[in-house]
Amino acid sequence: MNTTNKFKELIKYATASMFVKPYEKGGYYCPLNLMLIAPPECGKTRLLGGILCKKAYETMDLSPKIIKEKIIPDIERGEINYLIISDLIQLVGHKKITSQATIRFLNAIIEEGVKDSDFFGLEFHLKKRIHCGLISGLTLDEFFGNINEWNKIGFLHRTLPVTYDYSKEKINEIHQVIASGKLFADINEIALSKKKPMRIQIPEKYSQDILIVMNRVLERFKTFKIKTIRKGSKNIDVYYNVKGFRLHDRLRQLARAICFIDSKGKRKIVNSQDINKLMELESLFNFPNTTKYI
Repeated sequence: MNTTNKFKELIKYATASMFVKPYEKGGYYCPLNLMLIAPPECGKTRLLGGILCKKAYETMDLSPKIIKEKIIPDIERGEINYLIISDLIQLVGHKKITSQATIRFLNAIIEEGVKDSDFFGLEFHLKKRIHCGLISGLTLDEFFGNINEWNKIGFLHRTLPVTYDYSKEKINEIHQVIASGKLFADINEIALSKKKPMRIQIPEKYSQDILIVMNRVLERFKTFKIKTIRKGSKNIDVYYNVKGFRLHDRLRQLARAICFIDSKGKRKIVNSQDINKLMELESLFNFPNTTKYI
């Protein structure tokens, strides 16, 4: 499978991760949240805008008003379970207090969920806690311009980074397509009809394989320098540093989503083919220092 198709596969599985949950009753699970990071003109909007999924809400911007009047009611009714923001530039381009409030709302709803809140002066009280997944796209400049705030509130740790750029061969290929007058056909249709998440079991022998994958990804993540701080007369580099608990959980959820999608909802136990697919996709998870070229 070429790398471009791997990206499409990963996005498809991510949007399906709200439709599966652990086999064990009461098992903790969260959706797979992705952050696509790439330079301008790398097709983030086209890649994410081509997703056809009934319960995914695609937008270029979010505001407190839209969240209160549209997003929250639709999630509560079960009409939305994934937010796709193909370019965060408009959201982070709002006044600082507005963009920070919106990011903090997303930070909550993609993990612990929200129930009662006084969000940006808009009070709401829900019957039950609601959650949803998030896939977003942004440029390198936007990423580095917000990294300190996102690291501080934990947003950076609740989304999996997928950093990529075009190789010289891919750039030439795209220019040839443009010159031919043909249109790109990147529709990623996801037929999902489950009303409630399906319980999917991960056998112990495959749990160990997922742990191996997690450790490989975590080792890459830990090479990413977030900032440099001054201490006395010395400059000290601060690197991405987490225990890997969330990453481990998200990769297990990805394995369940692969099982669900590839079996068209017929299998309830992860098998070796699902694990092999997970291992194929593992190389896509990168911060900018280990950018994947496609």
